[in-house]
Amino acid sequence: MDVPLLVTVALLPANAVKTITDALDKEWEGFTAALDKPETLGKRLGGSTGARLVELLGRKFVLKGGASPEHLASEQAADEAYRAAGLNVPEQRTVTSKSGNRFKLADFTEGQDLAAWWNAKGRTKAERDAMRAKLQAGLDVDAMLGNWDVIGMSGDNILVDKGGEPWRIDNGGSLGFRAQGARKADADWKDGWPNELFTIAGSTNNAPYVGGVTPTTLIRQAAKRDWQKVLDALPAQADKDALAKRVAEMRQLAARTDDFDRGGYDDAFTARVIEHSFTLSKEGFREEVPQTVTYGNYGFCRSKPTTAGLVGGLPGEQFGSLALAAAKTVGTHAKDHAYNTKTLDAFYAKEPELKAILKKDPGNKGAKHYLDVMAQVKAAVANHTTLPHIDTSIRVHQTPAPAKTKYTSLTDHIAQYMAAHGADYGFISEWCGAQATHSWTGGLPTCRRKVVQLAARGFNWAPPPPAPGVWYGTGSFDSQYKSAVDFYKQNPAQLDKDIESVAQYKAAVQLLLGNADFVSNDKAARTVKLFRTESDSVVNPTTKPGTKLNHTIGPTESFSVFKTVCVFGNDNGTIAEIPYSRINATYFMEKTPGKCDDLFLKDDENEFNVDAIGIERIATGKVIRALQSF
Repeated sequence: MDVPLLVTVALLPANAVKTITDALDKEWEGFTAALDKPETLGKRLGGSTGARLVELLGRKFVLKGGASPEHLASEQAADEAYRAAGLNVPEQRTVTSKSGNRFKLADFTEGQDLAAWWNAKGRTKAERDAMRAKLQAGLDVDAMLGNWDVIGMSGDNILVDKGGEPWRIDNGGSLGFRAQGARKADADWKDGWPNELFTIAGSTNNAPYVGGVTPTTLIRQAAKRDWQKVLDALPAQADKDALAKRVAEMRQLAARTDDFDRGGYDDAFTARVIEHSFTLSKEGFREEVPQTVTYGNYGFCRSKPTTAGLVGGLPGEQFGSLALAAAKTVGTHAKDHAYNTKTLDAFYAKEPELKAILKKDPGNKGAKHYLDVMAQVKAAVANHTTLPHIDTSIRVHQTPAPAKTKYTSLTDHIAQYMAAHGADYGFISEWCGAQATHSWTGGLPTCRRKVVQLAARGFNWAPPPPAPGVWYGTGSFDSQYKSAVDFYKQNPAQLDKDIESVAQYKAAVQLLLGNADFVSNDKAARTVKLFRTESDSVVNPTTKPGTKLNHTIGPTESFSVFKTVCVFGNDNGTIAEIPYSRINATYFMEKTPGKCDDLFLKDDENEFNVDAIGIERIATGKVIRALQSF
């Protein structure tokens, strides 16, 4: 703490510091000479940078030298930035001693430090709540200026005046310096990432007073503030540059937050997506997004197959891919014996690794399964016989490897990110594979994904009654959905895990949509125009083109980009403008890293998976053939 416990501004004229220092004549000579021995000037107020209470011409001021001239200048710059943002900061100016040492002279005002005010006898909850709101009103500025120490270790960096207004009286931990005067690491200021939007409310010192303020709340606040005034108040170009980067990043976060607000999502889910999108951005995900995606050319969205037949994804997932390839060549060439030896050798090469896993973990069912499959494959090759059906969906349980610093694709990046952040990419991959069959009859994986989507939007996912405008399915579809409801009722902890997995994956999808150019992607509106066909039972075939449609629809339905796709014969065409937040996945990103097996079913379907609940669709008429991109 470098400030007094007591202050008052109400009794002083505007900019009292300047008024007093301009009026000093002979007394100023003695004062500036004494600055070289500040211990003689007044009462020590505590803190690490030597704050003292001094008196000039009958008025009291706070004098402090800072840890260094640079630190002092930074604190004064932060004071001006706060003032430009409209927050209460005591007036101050620089004074120089006879020998050239610089000091900050600030108004001394009366009041109580925040902790003393907060814990005062008789303080009511209503009064504390009102103070919390006042502190929160400027917390976005604290975060954007990097002021971790805004409250102070003991609630002593905020002063509450007699009128009950908070003042930020020690801002030395803002901008490029820490509170005690050390420079911050580049990642904490110079690089321009507003990390504190996600951490400032929950820090040990700050939580008692502003805990519970969500990052999305701070982002929404920051988006409404005039940051140009704050930038103009900063004298150092390096600080202007760092803050300008922070503002630009905040604007991107705000756009995504607004997307999810308009998309009707639960705020807790929105906060997850926004924070993961921020962390992925810091890892360089945005720079990996292809500048342009065209039909058939998906650039870095997809991993390239490896010549050795190895694939990425979750640890243990590659064994099933290799086993499937081996089984296919054995089945195809059972009669002519023209097996693809490279494919077989790639599978056989995993035998030592599987044995090592089984030796270390004798109960590893996946390792045992693929060793048995390998024995069957070898026997079939030796005897020129076919193989019985083998299950290649089983994963070999392994501890995830540390995330790589380089990635082969966006899909590889998000898969590794999810593994490193406690999520399950396998849930996403399994859903995408099952979705290729049918979004309802694909079974438990597809219907679990529907439940997660409804939960993320705060809908009742366990009918009856259904949410307005939501189709839960009827007949056999209803029984499929009910199986997912029953699954989550029996495994409630799994629902939160799956919601987290979807939040992390959607964060990656949002960065792809916001940074790649492709036909029908409107970055300004943050929407994508997509096609969908409906059967005669859903849209009357006599419906005139241009008619607005609002029939109920499920939360994970198939749409297409580039051209319409007829799934069930000559269906009725519709078109919709889908907000980014409602896009669950895009076939641009294959479902298994490294394998190029496409998302959902195949590239011909151009599939985007969408939650179109409540989104207006427009009839385009009966689809006789695929309509080319518009």
